[in-house]
Amino acid sequence: MDVRADKSAICLVMPIFNDWAALPRLLDNLADAFRGSGGTLDIILVNDASTEFEHFQIKNSATHDVISEITIVDLGVNVGHQMAITAGLHYAQQHKAFTAVLIMDADGEDEPRDAVKLVAAWRNQPDHVIAAQRTKRSESLIFRVSYGLYRAIFRVFTGHTISFGNFLLIPATLLPSILSRPELIHHVAATLLRTRLPITEVPTTRGRRYFGSSQMNVPALVTHAIGALSVFSDVLFSRLLIGAAVVGSLCVIGSVVVACLRFFTTLAFPNWATSVISFLTLLAVQALVLILCFAFLMLTSRAAMLLTSMEVSRLVKGVRRYASNAAPVA
Repeated sequence: MDVRADKSAICLVMPIFNDWAALPRLLDNLADAFRGSGGTLDIILVNDASTEFEHFQIKNSATHDVISEITIVDLGVNVGHQMAITAGLHYAQQHKAFTAVLIMDADGEDEPRDAVKLVAAWRNQPDHVIAAQRTKRSESLIFRVSYGLYRAIFRVFTGHTISFGNFLLIPATLLPSILSRPELIHHVAATLLRTRLPITEVPTTRGRRYFGSSQMNVPALVTHAIGALSVFSDVLFSRLLIGAAVVGSLCVIGSVVVACLRFFTTLAFPNWATSVISFLTLLAVQALVLILCFAFLMLTSRAAMLLTSMEVSRLVKGVRRYASNAAPVA
């Protein structure tokens, strides 16, 4: 185990996929933002099997007084944002010594000045997870509307409000309990809500990418939302089960009422009413059976999900380290 001696360092985990052009500018901005804070940054770049040509080196020596080391963790296959973050957190836990781990994107949308705000908030509340709450977003109107719909659906089906993403800071003392959650590979923010750890939110404004266009679009948001809901799959299925039971009960009661009115009274009643209520009852029963099947599948998949999270370190194909003089370290 290669553990750094500087325990005052903040470990910065950044998943990266084809955003290497933005990295030099981001490193300079991070150094400027954190200079004078009294600590150093130990950066872990999780290369999520980038397909574009990568050319990385530290060009500005002014970053050396803030950034102590940069480690590139190369993943063998592209696993997506959430699992790449999980792999970076596991690597940090095993090979680094730090007081807190900071997670942010490498494209510039998570601004370095806001990262300083997260660190300052953590120093005031060292036992809290510090999350960046977006007060203003820079995406298109369609995406913002879709994101609002995602948050509303998440609230209805889980009972929790999710108002932050992956831009957050985790104290070193809380990281082992978070890494023990198998759901982390699907959605980091939702897993933090599931752990019920204290979370302090800091208002931030989402920045603009330094280069290129964002890879987060509406289809990607749908996948992201499914991952968030999967963290609360048991709660989701319980609520759907209760809803299906209520609808089924109402349909059965309605059928009984219709039958009583039809056979024991002289009231005129449409012939199609019985058929409609019978159809709704059958539909509710089918929904109930389907939800039960999904619930059993969810329970049986827990073991497989736990195994996947425990073997996340096997995704690492190689590790490259860069000291402050930009010379690779074996």
